[in-house]
Amino acid sequence: MLLFRRRTGFRPNRPYKYFLAALVFGALIGGTAVLVRLIDPYTLFGSAAGGAWFGLSISALLAVLVWFRRRLFCSNICPVGTVLGIISKHAVNKIYIEKSQCVSCGLCASRCPTGSIDIKNKTVDNETCIKCFNCLSRCPRNSLHYGTAPIPAAPFSPTRRKWLTGGAVAAIFVLALKSGIDLGKAVDDDAIEFGILSDQVNAIKAVVSTRHLLVFTTGAEWMVSGEPLTPEKIQLKRQTNVGIYAEKILAPQQIDGATVFVSRSGRQLREFLYTDVEQAYQAKDLTILSNDIISRPRDISFDPDSSVVYLVLEDGTLSCLTTYRTEAVTAWCKLNTAGKFISAAVIGDNIYFCVERKNGWFIEKFVDDYYSDCSLRLTTETPQRDWSGLEHLEGEEVVVLANGFSLGKFKVEEGEIHLLDEADEIIVGLPYEHLIEPLPYMVEAERPYSPKALRVIGARFRILDSKSFCIDIGSGYFHYPLKRIHRDKIFDSPPLTYSGDVQMRALGWIREMNKPMWSIKSDEPLAFTLLSAVAEIKLKE
Repeated sequence: MLLFRRRTGFRPNRPYKYFLAALVFGALIGGTAVLVRLIDPYTLFGSAAGGAWFGLSISALLAVLVWFRRRLFCSNICPVGTVLGIISKHAVNKIYIEKSQCVSCGLCASRCPTGSIDIKNKTVDNETCIKCFNCLSRCPRNSLHYGTAPIPAAPFSPTRRKWLTGGAVAAIFVLALKSGIDLGKAVDDDAIEFGILSDQVNAIKAVVSTRHLLVFTTGAEWMVSGEPLTPEKIQLKRQTNVGIYAEKILAPQQIDGATVFVSRSGRQLREFLYTDVEQAYQAKDLTILSNDIISRPRDISFDPDSSVVYLVLEDGTLSCLTTYRTEAVTAWCKLNTAGKFISAAVIGDNIYFCVERKNGWFIEKFVDDYYSDCSLRLTTETPQRDWSGLEHLEGEEVVVLANGFSLGKFKVEEGEIHLLDEADEIIVGLPYEHLIEPLPYMVEAERPYSPKALRVIGARFRILDSKSFCIDIGSGYFHYPLKRIHRDKIFDSPPLTYSGDVQMRALGWIREMNKPMWSIKSDEPLAFTLLSAVAEIKLKE
């Protein structure tokens, strides 16, 4: 009867055996065999037979350990066994488990003298396996085999790749990993690694999946094609040599089928688009008429609802591009605020900004019916003159819109403002001034010389849902009274919205040909939207 049951479960490799083997072989190379004599079983048994206490004690210890763990000495202590195990691990023929047939019954593991079978993961550690083949005869389903183990390949799906990028000095590498990859049994359709060889220093900054897989580097833009993307069919072609901005991580934006990115210089916004005529991608400059609108951007975001690209610049300003590619519309504007724009984000239907102001940092969002910065809407059941809760605007001069009327500017003191008239609802915030000016007059190419002066005879402005219209058409800024258009309305009512054409006549000559023909500017917290402007001019030769 056995008093103890020997353990035969899976025994993972112990890293100390590699250290022990290196130590023994290092001592042999150094010219000493002391360590070999200490662990050589034949030397120990001979010493024990001679009655030496050291040989008796070591032999007894090994006998006890081997009783509880079969072949413990051969697989975990003997340096020769360690070297032979490494060779066996990389041998052509191995014992392997066919996972589709195995039911994890554990019968094979119970017959393994070295504990080399991992039933949980259905694997065999061929480094410690001594090829006794007991497991092969014990398996009732014939799921264990000896020979060259096949590498099972998962079903290939090009759309399930996860693209990772990393830059190098002269060669760029792109790595694609399929979801659920087994790193120990990877095959060609599990991963692709290929180099983008270049004659300049490059670094991959972005990978975008559109019509093709696009790779944006600091030196060029590349197209990766192949159907499907496999090592045999993959093709890599350089498209343009613009390069993407490298100082900040600015992700390219998808806009109406095109990919928009900031150029390497940080002063251009490029539209990367495939052309059927050229059968290649081109990078159109969207800032060709506004070359000073971008400088050192720090963040970028795109609002698909309004089709506006927001670029936060290092100086705290915000450059905005309204683009409709089908209609060939590319319109730039620049926004300033009492502080600095730090970052922008479009989340759902809202456009958020992180803004640094004199009194702290704020998360603000665009609201259609608000026409002041860092503003709040305050209401009360009883009309009042004194309003509090404005500590975030302490010491600032604010504009107030009360019950639809613009009341002017007030200074916030101790978090409060004091109005001249009572109101039950106000919108209070920092003044925001809009400025709209046309490009200077462009001389026709067929003219032999430029005119000396020009005069705006008349102009027609088409506005939409506007309540205020302040314009300079040659004689200084003045507020055009939109109320007189609503002849049936009383004069003390709040400003009404107007949509339509406003016609004006102008006097005076403009002799500075680089000066705009007209200018619209106002800081009233009232709505104004300009759709178009047409001017009739007379030239002085």
